Amino acid sequence: MITNWNLRKITLWLTGIVVFCFLLGGVILFASGDLGENFSTAHTINEEKAYNLTESINFISIDTFSENIKIIPSDTNELKAHLYGKVTSNSKIELPKLNLNAKGNELIVEIDRKASNRKFINIFSFTNSDIKLDIYIPKIYAKDISIHTSSGDSNLGDLNLNKFKFESFSGNLIAKAVTSKEGIFKTSSGNMQIEELNIGNLNFESFSGNLSVKKVFGTDSTFKTSSGELDINSLNCTGNIKLKSFSGNISLDSLTASEAVFDTSSGDIETGTVNLTKLDSQTFSGNFKARSLTSSETKFKTSSGETNIQTFAGNLIHDSFSGDISVDYTSFNNNIDVKTSSGNVKVKLPETSEFYLLADSSSGDVTTTFPVTIRGSKKDHGLEGTVGTNESNKVQIKTFSGDIFINK
Repeated sequence: MITNWNLRKITLWLTGIVVFCFLLGGVILFASGDLGENFSTAHTINEEKAYNLTESINFISIDTFSENIKIIPSDTNELKAHLYGKVTSNSKIELPKLNLNAKGNELIVEIDRKASNRKFINIFSFTNSDIKLDIYIPKIYAKDISIHTSSGDSNLGDLNLNKFKFESFSGNLIAKAVTSKEGIFKTSSGNMQIEELNIGNLNFESFSGNLSVKKVFGTDSTFKTSSGELDINSLNCTGNIKLKSFSGNISLDSLTASEAVFDTSSGDIETGTVNLTKLDSQTFSGNFKARSLTSSETKFKTSSGETNIQTFAGNLIHDSFSGDISVDYTSFNNNIDVKTSSGNVKVKLPETSEFYLLADSSSGDVTTTFPVTIRGSKKDHGLEGTVGTNESNKVQIKTFSGDIFINK
């Protein structure tokens, strides 16, 4: 049973604890130098530094945290950096400083954000900054540049380099044109919007950030994304292309390359005009749609995604579990080998096509508008024979429960 004396003791203890906490907070604020000073103080930053680029500098490294970066081509031989903006804080802070340091062949442009030398950490402090970094790079500089930023946005002018590397955690990138022998772009969630990339070996990786590019020229290009969207108007490479996505959609209006590999789990792939010597496409549940596809050798492997090719030329191998397949040939002197479990298969060929036909469906129907000279006995759910006299072209289609259509 709680007596009046016990209640008074509990009240005294609680009061003592509260007073002690306030005193302790005051000591911390006083020791850190934040008590009564610099409350919500706005600091203006305006700092410029320059470095005369010589032949010995062949690598420029730019490292920032949350500052927005703007790369501006200049007609001088001097690299100039301008850091400006405002920082607002209710505590004593050390303002960010601009550093330009040359180490051997490397010029480092960085923002120094060292914390003030405190004995205690003020958990009640806040800092808000709006800082920009403009970097003027001579147009004659054609060596290597690396940009690393955490959350700041980047805006690039025209760059013509040997190697270019851009890494960002959540900052966005807007670029006009980047030309280099080798280019690397990596982002976690930041979006990239680029007008033109002319890069020999291009490597792009993104977790959830979107990539939008108007034109891509180069030798070999690799694009990997988890859930970000990939939208390219024109992709023209003399070498090989790799496009890999987990759930993000891929959109290509025009693609020209030697060989291409498409690999997606649930994201859709939609293309306009595609010209290749070889295509290897694998999807789990994503759909593939092409307006025009020309490829000497084409292989599709899909679980449940649909395949729709409006205009096709080349040999076709397609293995599907349940996705529907529709292919329209404008000219035909090729081989077709399609296997599916429950998806329907529709193949349209020119009227003058000649080929050997083997179509079989376990429970579906087989329909054709071509005159077929039947080989062997007629089957309820299958058809084997020849159309015309040229049997070097083979059309072999097998499905478990889907219907098969071979029409003119």
